[in-house]
Amino acid sequence: MIYFIIPPLLLDFSVKRWILQPSLRAMLTKIAHESDCIVSSYGPLGPFLLGWWLARKTRKSWIADIRDSFESRDGKTSRLAKSLSRCLEARLLCKATQCVTIGKTLADHLMTTYDINFAAIYNGWTDIDIISRRNKNKFVEPYLYYAGSIYEHRISALAIVLEAIHLKAIQENKKIKLKIQLLNDHTDGALTKLINYELNHEIIELLPPVDPKMVNEELANSIGALVLETIDDNDILRKGTVTGKLIGLLASRMPGIAVSSKTGEIRELVNKVPGWYGVDDVEGCREALDKLLNHCSMDSNIQALMEFNMSKQAELFLQLVRKAIQ
Repeated sequence: MIYFIIPPLLLDFSVKRWILQPSLRAMLTKIAHESDCIVSSYGPLGPFLLGWWLARKTRKSWIADIRDSFESRDGKTSRLAKSLSRCLEARLLCKATQCVTIGKTLADHLMTTYDINFAAIYNGWTDIDIISRRNKNKFVEPYLYYAGSIYEHRISALAIVLEAIHLKAIQENKKIKLKIQLLNDHTDGALTKLINYELNHEIIELLPPVDPKMVNEELANSIGALVLETIDDNDILRKGTVTGKLIGLLASRMPGIAVSSKTGEIRELVNKVPGWYGVDDVEGCREALDKLLNHCSMDSNIQALMEFNMSKQAELFLQLVRKAIQ
Protein backbone atom coordinates (compact mmCIF):
# COMPACT_ATOMS: atom_id res chain seq x y z
CA MET A 1 0.00 0.00 0.00
CA ILE A 2 2.87 2.37 0.73
CA TYR A 3 4.32 1.83 -2.77
CA PHE A 4 0.83 2.27 -4.22
CA ILE A 5 0.57 5.86 -2.92
CA ILE A 6 4.18 7.02 -3.51
CA PRO A 7 4.68 8.98 -6.78
CA PRO A 8 6.31 6.57 -9.28
CA LEU A 9 9.11 9.07 -9.96
CA LEU A 10 10.34 8.67 -6.37
CA LEU A 11 10.51 4.89 -6.69
CA ASP A 12 13.36 4.99 -9.20
CA PHE A 13 16.35 3.95 -7.09
CA SER A 14 18.89 4.47 -9.89
CA VAL A 15 19.39 7.98 -8.46
CA LYS A 16 21.40 6.50 -5.60
CA ARG A 17 23.80 4.74 -7.98
CA TRP A 18 24.43 7.84 -10.09
CA ILE A 19 24.33 10.89 -7.84
CA LEU A 20 25.66 9.54 -4.53
CA GLN A 21 29.08 8.56 -5.91
CA PRO A 22 31.69 11.25 -5.08
CA SER A 23 34.31 9.97 -7.55
CA LEU A 24 31.79 9.92 -10.42
CA ARG A 25 30.49 13.39 -9.56
CA ALA A 26 34.02 14.83 -9.37
CA MET A 27 35.04 13.42 -12.75
CA LEU A 28 31.84 14.53 -14.50
CA THR A 29 31.88 17.97 -12.89
CA LYS A 30 35.32 18.58 -14.40
CA ILE A 31 34.01 17.53 -17.84
CA ALA A 32 30.87 19.64 -17.39
CA HIS A 33 32.94 22.77 -16.65
CA GLU A 34 34.67 22.31 -20.03
CA SER A 35 31.39 21.74 -21.91
CA ASP A 36 29.02 24.18 -23.62
CA CYS A 37 25.85 22.49 -22.33
CA ILE A 38 24.67 19.34 -20.58
CA VAL A 39 22.34 16.82 -22.21
CA SER A 40 20.80 14.04 -20.14
CA SER A 41 18.28 11.37 -21.14
CA TYR A 42 15.40 9.74 -19.30
CA GLY A 43 15.04 6.91 -18.34
CA PRO A 44 16.18 5.80 -15.91
CA LEU A 45 16.03 8.77 -13.54
CA GLY A 46 19.60 8.54 -12.16
CA PRO A 47 21.59 9.82 -15.16
CA PHE A 48 18.76 12.22 -16.05
CA LEU A 49 18.94 13.92 -12.63
CA LEU A 50 22.72 13.85 -12.69
CA GLY A 51 22.65 15.91 -15.91
CA TRP A 52 20.38 18.48 -14.25
CA TRP A 53 22.65 18.58 -11.15
CA LEU A 54 25.81 19.04 -13.26
CA ALA A 55 24.22 21.83 -15.31
CA ARG A 56 23.13 23.62 -12.14
CA LYS A 57 26.51 23.22 -10.44
CA THR A 58 28.51 24.43 -13.47
CA ARG A 59 25.90 27.02 -14.60
CA LYS A 60 25.51 25.46 -18.01
CA SER A 61 22.40 25.11 -20.14
CA TRP A 62 20.57 21.81 -19.62
CA ILE A 63 18.80 19.89 -22.40
CA ALA A 64 16.32 17.28 -21.16
CA ASP A 65 15.96 14.37 -23.56
CA ILE A 66 12.91 12.13 -22.99
CA ARG A 67 13.60 8.84 -24.79
CA ASP A 68 11.27 6.88 -22.51
CA SER A 69 8.30 8.83 -21.14
CA PHE A 70 7.87 9.02 -17.36
CA GLU A 71 4.33 7.68 -17.72
CA SER A 72 5.51 4.48 -19.36
CA ARG A 73 7.25 3.51 -16.11
CA ASP A 74 4.34 4.22 -13.75
CA GLY A 75 3.47 0.57 -13.16
CA LYS A 76 0.54 -0.26 -10.86
CA THR A 77 -0.07 2.79 -8.71
CA SER A 78 -2.86 5.08 -7.56
CA ARG A 79 -4.35 7.97 -9.51
CA LEU A 80 -3.15 10.39 -6.80
CA ALA A 81 0.41 9.04 -6.98
CA LYS A 82 0.43 9.48 -10.77
CA SER A 83 -0.86 13.03 -10.45
CA LEU A 84 1.83 13.90 -7.88
CA SER A 85 4.48 12.33 -10.10
CA ARG A 86 3.34 14.46 -13.09
CA CYS A 87 3.65 17.60 -10.93
CA LEU A 88 7.18 16.67 -9.81
CA GLU A 89 8.18 15.86 -13.39
CA ALA A 90 6.84 19.20 -14.63
CA ARG A 91 8.82 21.08 -11.94
CA LEU A 92 11.96 19.25 -13.04
CA LEU A 93 11.41 19.68 -16.78
CA CYS A 94 10.72 23.41 -16.51
CA LYS A 95 14.34 23.84 -15.36
CA ALA A 96 15.59 22.67 -18.77
CA THR A 97 16.57 25.20 -21.43
CA GLN A 98 15.24 22.82 -24.08
CA CYS A 99 13.25 19.55 -23.99
CA VAL A 100 13.39 16.97 -26.77
CA THR A 101 11.79 13.57 -27.36
CA ILE A 102 11.61 10.72 -29.88
CA GLY A 103 8.88 11.86 -32.25
CA LYS A 104 6.30 14.48 -33.20
CA THR A 105 3.27 12.72 -31.70
CA LEU A 106 4.95 12.09 -28.35
CA ALA A 107 6.23 15.69 -28.34
CA ASP A 108 2.63 16.92 -28.69
CA HIS A 109 1.47 14.60 -25.89
CA LEU A 110 4.25 15.73 -23.53
CA MET A 111 3.51 19.38 -24.28
CA THR A 112 -0.12 18.78 -23.34
CA THR A 113 0.84 16.87 -20.17
CA TYR A 114 3.44 19.31 -18.83
CA ASP A 115 2.63 22.58 -20.64
CA ILE A 116 6.27 22.72 -21.78
CA ASN A 117 7.53 22.90 -25.37
CA PHE A 118 9.15 19.73 -26.75
CA ALA A 119 11.06 19.27 -30.00
CA ALA A 120 11.11 15.95 -31.91
CA ILE A 121 14.50 14.33 -32.62
CA TYR A 122 14.11 10.88 -34.19
CA ASN A 123 16.39 7.86 -33.89
CA GLY A 124 17.63 8.19 -37.45
CA TRP A 125 19.08 5.70 -39.91
CA THR A 126 22.59 5.41 -41.34
CA ASP A 127 24.18 3.39 -44.15
CA ILE A 128 24.92 0.67 -41.58
CA ASP A 129 21.18 -0.09 -41.45
CA ILE A 130 21.02 -1.00 -45.17
CA ILE A 131 20.89 -4.77 -45.66
CA SER A 132 21.47 -6.93 -48.73
CA ARG A 133 18.55 -9.31 -48.96
CA ARG A 134 19.59 -12.95 -49.39
CA ASN A 135 16.45 -14.52 -50.85
CA LYS A 136 15.86 -13.33 -54.39
CA ASN A 137 13.69 -16.29 -55.40
CA LYS A 138 10.82 -18.12 -53.71
CA PHE A 139 11.25 -18.78 -50.00
CA VAL A 140 11.79 -22.44 -49.07
CA GLU A 141 11.30 -22.04 -45.30
CA PRO A 142 9.81 -18.57 -44.91
CA TYR A 143 9.93 -16.79 -41.58
CA LEU A 144 9.04 -13.37 -40.23
CA TYR A 145 11.71 -11.86 -37.97
CA TYR A 146 11.44 -9.86 -34.74
CA ALA A 147 14.45 -8.73 -32.70
CA GLY A 148 14.15 -6.84 -29.44
CA SER A 149 12.19 -6.70 -26.20
CA ILE A 150 8.50 -7.54 -25.81
CA TYR A 151 6.29 -5.59 -23.42
CA GLU A 152 2.86 -6.46 -22.07
CA HIS A 153 1.09 -3.83 -24.19
CA ARG A 154 2.51 -5.46 -27.35
CA ILE A 155 1.07 -8.91 -26.65
CA SER A 156 -2.21 -8.15 -28.46
CA ALA A 157 -0.24 -7.16 -31.57
CA LEU A 158 1.79 -10.38 -31.38
CA ALA A 159 -1.41 -12.44 -31.01
CA ILE A 160 -2.71 -10.91 -34.28
CA VAL A 161 0.45 -12.03 -36.11
CA LEU A 162 0.23 -15.58 -34.75
CA GLU A 163 -3.43 -15.92 -35.69
CA ALA A 164 -2.71 -14.66 -39.20
CA ILE A 165 0.12 -17.19 -39.58
CA HIS A 166 -2.16 -20.01 -38.36
CA LEU A 167 -4.91 -19.05 -40.84
CA LYS A 168 -2.48 -19.01 -43.76
CA ALA A 169 -1.29 -22.50 -42.81
CA ILE A 170 -4.83 -23.90 -42.46
CA GLN A 171 -6.62 -22.18 -45.33
CA GLU A 172 -3.84 -21.65 -47.88
CA ASN A 173 -1.32 -24.33 -46.90
CA LYS A 174 1.39 -21.67 -46.58
CA LYS A 175 3.65 -22.38 -43.62
CA ILE A 176 5.42 -19.39 -42.10
CA LYS A 177 7.44 -19.28 -38.88
CA LEU A 178 8.01 -16.37 -36.56
CA LYS A 179 11.57 -16.03 -35.28
CA ILE A 180 11.87 -13.90 -32.16
CA GLN A 181 15.37 -12.83 -31.14
CA LEU A 182 14.32 -11.94 -27.60
CA LEU A 183 16.31 -9.27 -25.81
CA ASN A 184 14.02 -8.93 -22.77
CA ASP A 185 10.61 -10.27 -21.74
CA HIS A 186 8.65 -7.58 -19.86
CA THR A 187 5.26 -9.28 -20.15
CA ASP A 188 4.95 -10.78 -16.65
CA GLY A 189 4.35 -14.26 -18.09
CA ALA A 190 1.97 -13.19 -20.89
CA LEU A 191 4.50 -14.06 -23.62
CA THR A 192 5.04 -17.59 -22.26
CA LYS A 193 1.27 -18.06 -21.98
CA LEU A 194 0.75 -16.94 -25.59
CA ILE A 195 3.52 -19.22 -26.90
CA ASN A 196 2.04 -22.20 -25.08
CA TYR A 197 -1.49 -21.47 -26.31
CA GLU A 198 -2.75 -24.22 -28.66
CA LEU A 199 -0.12 -24.76 -31.38
CA ASN A 200 1.72 -21.43 -31.18
CA HIS A 201 4.91 -23.14 -30.00
CA GLU A 202 5.12 -24.87 -33.39
CA ILE A 203 5.33 -21.63 -35.35
CA ILE A 204 7.49 -19.60 -32.95
CA GLU A 205 11.24 -20.00 -32.70
CA LEU A 206 12.46 -18.17 -29.59
CA LEU A 207 16.16 -17.22 -29.85
CA PRO A 208 18.56 -15.64 -27.32
CA PRO A 209 20.16 -12.19 -27.81
CA VAL A 210 22.98 -12.03 -30.36
CA ASP A 211 25.29 -9.34 -31.74
CA PRO A 212 24.01 -6.88 -34.39
CA LYS A 213 25.84 -8.71 -37.20
CA MET A 214 23.89 -11.92 -36.50
CA VAL A 215 20.63 -9.96 -36.25
CA ASN A 216 21.26 -8.55 -39.74
CA GLU A 217 22.03 -12.05 -41.04
CA GLU A 218 18.74 -13.41 -39.71
CA LEU A 219 16.85 -10.40 -41.07
CA ALA A 220 18.47 -10.71 -44.49
CA ASN A 221 17.22 -14.30 -44.82
CA SER A 222 13.67 -13.55 -43.65
CA ILE A 223 10.56 -12.60 -45.62
CA GLY A 224 10.58 -9.35 -43.63
CA ALA A 225 10.89 -7.60 -40.31
CA LEU A 226 8.17 -7.38 -37.68
CA VAL A 227 7.51 -4.31 -35.52
CA LEU A 228 5.08 -4.49 -32.58
CA GLU A 229 3.39 -1.68 -30.67
CA THR A 230 0.03 -1.11 -29.01
CA ILE A 231 -3.03 -1.51 -31.25
CA ASP A 232 -5.16 0.50 -28.83
CA ASP A 233 -6.25 3.79 -30.43
CA ASN A 234 -7.04 5.17 -26.96
CA ASP A 235 -3.51 4.66 -25.63
CA ILE A 236 -2.31 8.20 -26.34
CA LEU A 237 1.12 7.73 -24.78
CA ARG A 238 2.12 4.63 -26.72
CA LYS A 239 0.51 5.81 -29.96
CA GLY A 240 3.27 8.42 -29.92
CA THR A 241 6.03 5.89 -29.29
CA VAL A 242 8.36 5.42 -32.25
CA THR A 243 10.13 2.12 -31.59
CA GLY A 244 13.88 2.74 -31.44
CA LYS A 245 14.83 0.53 -34.37
CA LEU A 246 11.85 1.42 -36.58
CA ILE A 247 13.44 3.99 -38.89
CA GLY A 248 16.57 1.86 -39.31
CA LEU A 249 14.36 -1.06 -40.35
CA LEU A 250 12.31 1.12 -42.72
CA ALA A 251 15.52 2.25 -44.43
CA SER A 252 17.08 -1.23 -44.50
CA ARG A 253 15.77 -2.25 -47.97
CA MET A 254 13.95 -5.09 -46.23
CA PRO A 255 10.14 -5.19 -46.33
CA GLY A 256 8.14 -5.64 -43.15
CA ILE A 257 4.96 -5.46 -41.12
CA ALA A 258 4.23 -3.01 -38.32
CA VAL A 259 1.34 -4.08 -36.10
CA SER A 260 0.26 -0.92 -34.31
CA SER A 261 -2.54 1.56 -33.78
CA LYS A 262 -3.96 2.88 -37.05
CA THR A 263 -3.77 6.42 -35.65
CA GLY A 264 -0.28 6.16 -34.15
CA GLU A 265 2.91 7.72 -35.50
CA ILE A 266 4.37 4.33 -36.43
CA ARG A 267 1.58 3.87 -38.99
CA GLU A 268 2.28 7.34 -40.39
CA LEU A 269 5.97 6.53 -40.88
CA VAL A 270 5.32 3.04 -42.29
CA ASN A 271 2.93 4.45 -44.89
CA LYS A 272 5.81 6.46 -46.36
CA VAL A 273 7.79 3.35 -47.31
CA PRO A 274 7.10 0.93 -50.22
CA GLY A 275 7.23 -2.71 -49.10
CA TRP A 276 6.09 -1.97 -45.55
CA TYR A 277 2.58 -2.62 -44.29
CA GLY A 278 0.82 -1.13 -41.28
CA VAL A 279 -1.87 -3.42 -39.85
CA ASP A 280 -4.02 -3.68 -36.73
CA ASP A 281 -6.16 -6.78 -37.37
CA VAL A 282 -5.80 -10.40 -38.48
CA GLU A 283 -7.09 -9.93 -42.04
CA GLY A 284 -4.74 -7.01 -42.66
CA CYS A 285 -1.84 -9.07 -41.34
CA ARG A 286 -2.76 -12.03 -43.58
CA GLU A 287 -2.72 -9.79 -46.65
CA ALA A 288 0.60 -8.27 -45.60
CA LEU A 289 2.17 -11.72 -45.11
CA ASP A 290 1.05 -12.69 -48.61
CA LYS A 291 2.71 -9.59 -50.05
CA LEU A 292 5.93 -10.31 -48.15
CA LEU A 293 6.03 -13.86 -49.52
CA ASN A 294 5.96 -12.43 -53.05
CA HIS A 295 8.20 -9.43 -52.38
CA CYS A 296 11.61 -10.66 -53.50
CA SER A 297 13.06 -7.49 -55.02
CA MET A 298 15.65 -5.34 -53.25
CA ASP A 299 13.99 -1.96 -53.63
CA SER A 300 15.58 1.01 -51.90
CA ASN A 301 13.27 2.34 -49.22
CA ILE A 302 15.34 5.36 -48.25
CA GLN A 303 14.09 8.06 -50.62
CA ALA A 304 11.02 8.73 -48.48
CA LEU A 305 13.17 8.74 -45.33
CA MET A 306 15.88 11.25 -46.18
CA GLU A 307 14.68 13.70 -43.52
CA PHE A 308 15.15 10.95 -40.94
CA ASN A 309 18.79 10.27 -41.82
CA MET A 310 20.86 10.50 -38.65
CA SER A 311 22.95 13.36 -40.06
CA LYS A 312 19.77 15.38 -40.73
CA GLN A 313 18.47 14.73 -37.22
CA ALA A 314 21.89 15.63 -35.81
CA GLU A 315 21.73 18.97 -37.64
CA LEU A 316 18.32 19.67 -36.08
CA PHE A 317 19.66 18.76 -32.65
CA LEU A 318 22.71 20.99 -33.14
CA GLN A 319 20.42 23.92 -33.94
CA LEU A 320 18.61 23.34 -30.66
CA VAL A 321 21.91 23.16 -28.76
CA ARG A 322 23.13 26.43 -30.28
CA LYS A 323 19.85 28.10 -29.35
CA ALA A 324 20.14 26.73 -25.81
CA ILE A 325 23.65 28.13 -25.18
CA GLN A 326 23.06 31.59 -26.66
